[in-house]
Amino acid sequence: MPKGLDKSPACHIRDRITMADCARFSSIGGFSYMSMDEEALRRRLAQAEARVTQGYRYLARQREIVRELQRDGRDAQEARSWLTQFEELHAIYVADRNRLLRQLSADAAGFTSLPQHG
Repeated sequence: MPKGLDKSPACHIRDRITMADCARFSSIGGFSYMSMDEEALRRRLAQAEARVTQGYRYLARQREIVRELQRDGRDAQEARSWLTQFEELHAIYVADRNRLLRQLSADAAGFTSLPQHG
């Protein structure tokens, strides 16, 4: 079989389509402006937002545990250690969420700045 013919016609077309082509086609009502990559990015962002929100709840609860232990005169060292680990993990979640926000914003800015045809 000749090289390249092992793909379906849709694959050949997809290989030649660029984001600029998508933007031009979209601007004339050809299809939804959101690429599959952008849809996946938005899903990942929603998951990251949920992790960050849940992380704030976990941090609040762990801080409460530390305060309760200290108030009762009990050893809070292990609880503080857990709090430190939760804070470090939460910082990673926040950074991931912020990275996804920046990526989505950059993609949107690049997408809207393409020249319009028609």
